[in-house]
Amino acid sequence: MTRYNEKLWIIGVDMGYGNMKTASCHFPTGLEVYESEPSFTGDHLEFEGKHYKIGEGHKFFIADKTLDNDYYILTLAAIAKEFQTKYLCTNTTKTTMKCC
Repeated sequence: MTRYNEKLWIIGVDMGYGNMKTASCHFPTGLEVYESEPSFTGDHLEFEGKHYKIGEGHKFFIADKTLDNDYYILTLAAIAKEFQTKYLCTNTTKTTMKCC
């Protein structure tokens, strides 16, 4: 992650079939969706009223990653993890992501 100017950060995200990767983190592409807040521990992202368990297992291979929103959610999780590694967000956000 590089700070380009006062309002712009550049974050590289590699959306692999098995793992999501940034300069500071990597995690499996597994994703589970819950309608209400689950009681599990671990990487969790809340987005648009849904709760996502991140990094458990791997997604099945699909040639077109735009067929569903899974890789969009995984990209948001990667960005959240990257910001947390740089201490730019706190636990007051809707994520409970921790860097690997």
